[in-house]
Amino acid sequence: MSLAFTEKSKDIRMDAADGLLNWRSFLNAFAPIYFLSFSLLRCYVETAILADQSSFSYYVALHHTLWNATTMLIIVLLMHLVLKVPIMRLLWVMYGITLMSIPLFYAMIMSENLRLEYLRGSFVEIIGYVASFCWTYSRNRPLTIELLVIFFSMFVVGYAYTRSFPRSLALAVSVHIAGNIFAIHWVGPIPYSKSVIGFRTQWSHHQFMSVYWLNTLTAMTMLIIWRAGWFGEIKRPLFYAALAAAAVWMFQVIIFKITGCFNRPFDIVMSGLPAVTLTFLLVRLCFSERQMLSGWAWVTMGIIFFIQLAVMGPIYFNNMKADLIPL
Repeated sequence: MSLAFTEKSKDIRMDAADGLLNWRSFLNAFAPIYFLSFSLLRCYVETAILADQSSFSYYVALHHTLWNATTMLIIVLLMHLVLKVPIMRLLWVMYGITLMSIPLFYAMIMSENLRLEYLRGSFVEIIGYVASFCWTYSRNRPLTIELLVIFFSMFVVGYAYTRSFPRSLALAVSVHIAGNIFAIHWVGPIPYSKSVIGFRTQWSHHQFMSVYWLNTLTAMTMLIIWRAGWFGEIKRPLFYAALAAAAVWMFQVIIFKITGCFNRPFDIVMSGLPAVTLTFLLVRLCFSERQMLSGWAWVTMGIIFFIQLAVMGPIYFNNMKADLIPL
């Protein structure tokens, strides 16, 4: 009877462990979906409900969401590097997008409209904004509580993983600095923005920024997949796929230039991501007989490819319509 009871208890523990593992897998898989959904909701509330004048649109939503996603991947990468924790164990951090609701509650409680924007100003001024958690930047003051919560949350999470005060502080400081660096208005379209670097473009402000953050997000995603080891250990297929993708990108640049489909250098260079990504995946698949890509790599790249189509699809369609219908 004792042996039977022991075996039964062992089975119960194994079932509980399997159930916990399945639950964690579900939470990891659902994290990107929750992140994107909450980011869209937050953008709508900020730009359509709590703004001086509603400015919500398709590309406004994409612009905000892609910036949020890029910043989140930076946070995950920094946690991975500073805490030495595998990427797979950090996907839960995407649920931290919920903290972005804090400025919304601040605006509602204070009966203020939201007028958040990228950081602008002199070097000394921006240092002051970063050091004060945006309290000295009046338009972004609703972000102060959110930034403070993120800072202390990163410290607590870092300490929970490492039990090291210096590494916890390093994580909190690096996340705060990196997030603010990404919040500076480095790049923008002429004459619609007052960015550090301006590019002439045939796109609207939010189209331009959506494409810019799309390229940044794609690069960050590739870096995350590489650091997570989801590309596999065999380097030659990855090299072939990257080489083919670069060749397709160059071919598209030439075609766009010759046909006049895009007439600005920035637009020409930044418009080829969907075909490049598809080429990379197909070539990697052709050379995967010995070792397949991780399922997480396929899911992640699939999501990125879908986002690329969402950003570039309307732009391609408008260009085709302009070519077919005389103005």
